[in-house]
Amino acid sequence: PIASQEEQRQLALQQREQGEEPIDAVLAAAVNAFEVESYRESSHTANEYDGVIDVAFDHSDWTFSVSQLTMLGQCPFKWFTKKILKLGSPTEADTDLTPSLRGNLYHKVVELLVAAVQANSELTLTDSDLLREKFLEAEEAISLPALPAWNRQREDHLRTLSTVLRTPDFLPSGAEPLALEERFEGEWEGLSVTGRIDRIDRTPDGLTLIDYKTSSQVPKGLKDSNGKASIDLQLALYRDVATMHLFLEETVTAAQYFSLTKGKILKKSAEVPHPELPVAVENCKEALRLGRYPVQPDIKGVACNYCDFDLVCRKGNRLTRKENDCGAN
Repeated sequence: PIASQEEQRQLALQQREQGEEPIDAVLAAAVNAFEVESYRESSHTANEYDGVIDVAFDHSDWTFSVSQLTMLGQCPFKWFTKKILKLGSPTEADTDLTPSLRGNLYHKVVELLVAAVQANSELTLTDSDLLREKFLEAEEAISLPALPAWNRQREDHLRTLSTVLRTPDFLPSGAEPLALEERFEGEWEGLSVTGRIDRIDRTPDGLTLIDYKTSSQVPKGLKDSNGKASIDLQLALYRDVATMHLFLEETVTAAQYFSLTKGKILKKSAEVPHPELPVAVENCKEALRLGRYPVQPDIKGVACNYCDFDLVCRKGNRLTRKENDCGAN
């Protein structure tokens, strides 16, 4: 015997005939949700519930950042959920510095410190008191939230930065910081782009563009033809845009990633960018033109690291069944 209305709905959902009218509005919603999920779990090609909306996106008045293009080039659905659906991140109380928050803090500390040394030749980057002063200023500038045992944690971060600032690679001999946190806007590969270059040094050979990283590895890029996130976008874009729009009378000879935790150069830009970069950018533009943003992370799931939308995409094993071969498990 059916003990409740809820059980009656469960039974009706399991035994309903094709085209049969639901017994009430609640069951109607359940039937619709069941059909959507059944399709998502099937081997049929992705539809609107997997980001394939087939509605062209007019990007003529849209400005892309490097992070946006990287997101679109690593997993179209991730960009779609964040920028088009405008889904937010889950709100959780922070108990430690998140990677993004640590990056913002370190960037601000270094910016304030280098600016202070530039303004006063008697100051040095290795002055521990100056570093502490700018660190406290940076905390206020980025509105650092209250974190447990932060006074102790702060000392660890100060030691890390103090070590980095003493490395020869941070400010090589003969290099002069010309600009800090230099913002730019321009057009690149038919897209309106914007960004911020952390530091631009004038060297005897020409200008060097520097992007700070708080990780110890080179950032991953767009997907290549094998589905691996290996195509560097940021340095190529920075170098092109800087050459076209910034310091036109000087030559940009290098662009590089510098680790603020390891105190070393992670990568310098090549004279010739990755050969598949134009194709990867065209794939991004094609996704916008067609309105197709499938759940299609890179083969190693780099795009899924620190992604806030896993409850929406539910990538899992189902992707191996999709006809469009969305990627790895």
